[in-house]
Amino acid sequence: MKIRHVLVLSFVCFSISSSIWAAIQQLNSLRTSSGVVLHVGDSYQKLATHMGQSPEGMSSSTISENQRNYTAMHYVYEIEGKRYTITVVNDRIRQIEWVSINH
Repeated sequence: MKIRHVLVLSFVCFSISSSIWAAIQQLNSLRTSSGVVLHVGDSYQKLATHMGQSPEGMSSSTISENQRNYTAMHYVYEIEGKRYTITVVNDRIRQIEWVSINH
């Protein structure tokens, strides 16, 4: 009986961790509702001009690269059942991630 519980618990933990790992996807580009494609490396100004909506949320963090600290701004947008987090560092889009928010 104990072995069965351990196997079931192991399967559940593996399934949950696999789902979380697979849920967040990174992109090199994103098509806005206005049809403009934003790419990693584009300016924040292009993001703000063409996104067509205000972010649902914003946060900041500090990242370290080459022994220097930089402020990263994270902008969250919800578009067609997906939550996009766009990270901007030094006025440039550094990363685009999305996760499905449909249940």
